[in-house]
Amino acid sequence: MTTSVRLFLALTLVSLGPLPAYPSTDSLAGTTTANLEVPTPAPANVSGARPVPEEITRNLHGWDKGAAWLHFLQIVLSLAAIVSSLLVAVHFGPSRILRVLAVCSALFTGLVSAFDPGGEANRMRNAWRVLNAALLRYQAGETGVDKVIDAYERGETIIGSYTVSLNTQGAQDNKDRQAEGLPSPNPPEDH
Repeated sequence: MTTSVRLFLALTLVSLGPLPAYPSTDSLAGTTTANLEVPTPAPANVSGARPVPEEITRNLHGWDKGAAWLHFLQIVLSLAAIVSSLLVAVHFGPSRILRVLAVCSALFTGLVSAFDPGGEANRMRNAWRVLNAALLRYQAGETGVDKVIDAYERGETIIGSYTVSLNTQGAQDNKDRQAEGLPSPNPPEDH
């Protein structure tokens, strides 16, 4: 279990407060619901949680959803490329269908290679992890808002600029260097 998950679980348990003491069923004989005292839940900010700037919360959710959608897109495009390639390889259907499947296979493979949705999704997820950990520390009162803003900036650096590259190895090298905060030896053109 990661540290951020442990911290989240600990904060959740702390924010719940002590469990209320409910009377045993033996002591309820002859009691009506009108004279039972129902414990009220503790306020949500018992653990010292502080409000988070709205823009940072919005970006955190955006990175999370963006990573999920890009992973989904990567899977769909990859599966479509594989299936269409296999259908061409086994000569499925008339030649007209084979030509369409061959074009689809090339198109899907090209889209995955040029846009690298899986790599972009991984960078978004890594940025989300950095910002989420900082937000958990902030809400626990362990750090200030300046550290959350620093984590947001690190997350933006991890994601970097979205690039389109026909040279997949060079593009990946540049993205890896960019994620580590190093300058790219051959900066890609932003599109």
